[in-house]
Amino acid sequence: MTTAAWLSPMIAWIVAVASPGPDMFLLLRLGVRARRPAVLGALGIMTGNALWIVTSVRIRERSSSSPRCSASSFRPGRHPPTAGS
Repeated sequence: MTTAAWLSPMIAWIVAVASPGPDMFLLLRLGVRARRPAVLGALGIMTGNALWIVTSVRIRERSSSSPRCSASSFRPGRHPPTAGS
């Protein structure tokens, strides 16, 4: 994987994590009660976010490397390639 492939989703993730949302309110609610549930909640959120980033990068790499999905294979007036051709 290239650095550019990781950089754009990572920047989007940092912006999303820095903005308040449901995750922050969940952690605040858990943190008021006790520290351990808040830390476990934060680890769960972080793991989920990391899985989404890895999945999206892998899907992006597959779709960009597939010849059936490239922009050059879909020219006006030309039919997309089929499995038999």
